[in-house]
Amino acid sequence: MLSGKLLKSQKKGFTLIELLVVIAIIALLLSILMPALNAVKEQARTIVCASNLKQWNIIMGFFAADNGDQFPDNSHIGSTHVHGDSHGQWWLQPILPYVGDNEDILICAKAKIPAQISTSDGNGALPLKTNECWGSRQRCDCNNANGDMVWSSYGPNGWLMDPSEGRWGAPAVVPDSSFWGKMDRIGTPSRVPFYLDSRWVDAWPHDLDTVPPEEGPTGGFGYMNHFLMTRHNKSINAVFFDGSGRRIDLKELWTLKWHKSFDTSGPMTQPGANWEWLQ
Repeated sequence: MLSGKLLKSQKKGFTLIELLVVIAIIALLLSILMPALNAVKEQARTIVCASNLKQWNIIMGFFAADNGDQFPDNSHIGSTHVHGDSHGQWWLQPILPYVGDNEDILICAKAKIPAQISTSDGNGALPLKTNECWGSRQRCDCNNANGDMVWSSYGPNGWLMDPSEGRWGAPAVVPDSSFWGKMDRIGTPSRVPFYLDSRWVDAWPHDLDTVPPEEGPTGGFGYMNHFLMTRHNKSINAVFFDGSGRRIDLKELWTLKWHKSFDTSGPMTQPGANWEWLQ
């Protein structure tokens, strides 16, 4: 007959089967919780991104207030700028002094990795992936940083600029009168995109732009492609001229009023439009 002390000692341990059952339960709970935790992290990054874009709206408002309600153009960044070869400097250089030490607002929480693809002249870096940010080499001595790279995940609606000092890469078929130029010229600010998640430093979307066959920085399918990225699933963050910010479905981009003559009922808004990988 076993003693009471021996019986008591035999009840302390787990059997191998019990241990495996506990491990299986923990693994099951983790498999259930991880998607929820990842969703929370994703939402947090998206919120930070949206907040950054709203700060860009405020900064540009300060710039316009200091410059007669006019948006940036080449005349605001000094004679040392390489005219006609801007790499986004027409807006980037004038705005940087307003950013100060708050450079975190340049980067989306989901696109922090510097891109590795360089432009042919070595002055820019285009991202291949949605978690990469673009780079543009500063080409103006006005902030004592000539030659340094600026990295960012965002870009403005290029049609906000005043074209009097040069149209840069804007489509020639759109007249100068279609640019916004000044804040008081925007009639429906809640429909006009201001700053957005972008794979390049600036863009001039056209209503005839189409969707490239695959997601990426190149292809020559129009300036809308700079904003066509699945950074926040099949949407991007944007702030509008009235200060409101929200996520935009990529297909919705063609329904926004990018410039004064932009056709918001163009080919890409019609039945049968080819959405390629956005289906």
